[in-house]
Amino acid sequence: MPGAVLMTDISEGVAAMNAKRTVSDEQKAYFINNRVPGTAFQFPAKQYKDKRRPSGFMSRHCCSEWFDKFDFVGYSVAMDGIFCLSCVLFPMPAHKGNRANVLITSPYQNWKDAQADLTNHTTLQYHLDSKDKMNAFLQTMDKPRCRVDQILSQGARQTVERNRRFLESIIRCLELCGRHGIALRGHRDDGTPLEDTNMSTNMGNFKALIKLVSRTDEDLKKHLQSCPKTATYISKTTQNDLLQCIADFVQGKIVEEVKGQAAGSYYAVIADKVTDCSNWEQLGIVLRYVKDNAKDYRRRNCRRLAWILTNAGARPMMAQVTWPENKEVLPINSSLKSCI
Repeated sequence: MPGAVLMTDISEGVAAMNAKRTVSDEQKAYFINNRVPGTAFQFPAKQYKDKRRPSGFMSRHCCSEWFDKFDFVGYSVAMDGIFCLSCVLFPMPAHKGNRANVLITSPYQNWKDAQADLTNHTTLQYHLDSKDKMNAFLQTMDKPRCRVDQILSQGARQTVERNRRFLESIIRCLELCGRHGIALRGHRDDGTPLEDTNMSTNMGNFKALIKLVSRTDEDLKKHLQSCPKTATYISKTTQNDLLQCIADFVQGKIVEEVKGQAAGSYYAVIADKVTDCSNWEQLGIVLRYVKDNAKDYRRRNCRRLAWILTNAGARPMMAQVTWPENKEVLPINSSLKSCI
């Protein structure tokens, strides 16, 4: 599982960093938050030569006070030693010479001189750089909103939401024109509706509606004022693309309705022609099917739907035919030869 805590001792983290393996942010935070053993833990003692003692030896061990004084120190139970967490988890190159091995790649265990050596370690420049990185890391873990990736993600989400709002307004204007059969384009279809020109150019119903809606829609207004000319989303090309998207969506819903009939995916195609005012013959196609257990339901102007439904597995077997004497509805399994 990505980001899961798999290592419990800092020595494992040291081995992973030495092997140049990736240590997750959650794992680093675990090492930092659990750098001090529990209160019930007894630090193992080591014997040091001391001529002042009758036995000639003195017992010393790691002290819990050091963790309060040096907030970058972490104790390894497995190796009975301490590490500099900032230098281990957030390594920075040394400005002069090389970094020390003790406290970074190997545990520190010289309890006799620990305070002096740790104090000296805090003055090294590469340690100070690593400590700054660790402090910044802890701040971002405590306040995720301060993380650069979170800020970028939040900004991207806000941009997406803003784009969706103004695009929804454009689609609603396009949908209104389509539902009422209103022509979209005018004499000139270039430019944006907010351009102030002295020419009385008819830009079309769609862009006039966009201009009207932008008076109360701040997102749409800001978009039209600030967008580049190549990304207005109201050009004739975009109009055609959005209309095609709407058509595909509507056709998909009709296919679902036909295939979802309780009696089976049956439908009928009704076609008729009529001559328009310019003496051109126009063919009207209507799709007829059962919906919600009603007697029938009709969809107009369905030229492509019969082909789409056939590809979707629906069967065009329901048909109404005209007999010479009267009009009746043939059964579903009737032969098409009986139709006139």
